[in-house]
Amino acid sequence: MKKDRSLYENTRLHHHYFKRKGSYRFAAKNMLRLIFGLVILGLGIGLINHYLIDIDEVMEGLFQNFSTPAVLLVFFISEAILGLLPPDLFIYWTRIWESPWLGISLLGISSYAGELIAYWLGAKIGHIPRVAKWLSTKFALQIVSLRRYGGLLIFLAALTPLPFSPVSLISGMIQYGFKSYAIMALSRIARFFLYALVLYQI
Repeated sequence: MKKDRSLYENTRLHHHYFKRKGSYRFAAKNMLRLIFGLVILGLGIGLINHYLIDIDEVMEGLFQNFSTPAVLLVFFISEAILGLLPPDLFIYWTRIWESPWLGISLLGISSYAGELIAYWLGAKIGHIPRVAKWLSTKFALQIVSLRRYGGLLIFLAALTPLPFSPVSLISGMIQYGFKSYAIMALSRIARFFLYALVLYQI
């Protein structure tokens, strides 16, 4: 009868597996990228705001002709289709809300829902040979990384500046487990609150 491994043995085996795969190095590199990106974003916007233009006024002018539901819909579609628009623009837009953190919550949920749609699209178009071949060529690096790092790549892509929409798309295309994907992708919501903590202080 096979003996169950202890928690210590399981932890040690997972540690050696992650070490052999380079998962720790991959995670550390992308967390540094996240920190560096936040610093650069904060400094850049702070300098522009102080020396060039009032970004709050620009945001008001940019979005004043659109209703809030319309802007959220555009953002949702962007997140579902390869992340065409930068999320940071929309995060900064919520600064002018009466309840900014409500805005961030709606953005986070919209982004997460959009990425679930991207996963579903990937699962559907993955059955079309010509499209699957084109996507496999275009996102070859992401596919290799996903197969190597699995859920770690999904978690980090959702949280850091790594392009997340392509990862969502290919996750569906290669039929990565939806439940595991959906859990790891929850870090996408945390990303919006993390960036807001920086942008709201400017």
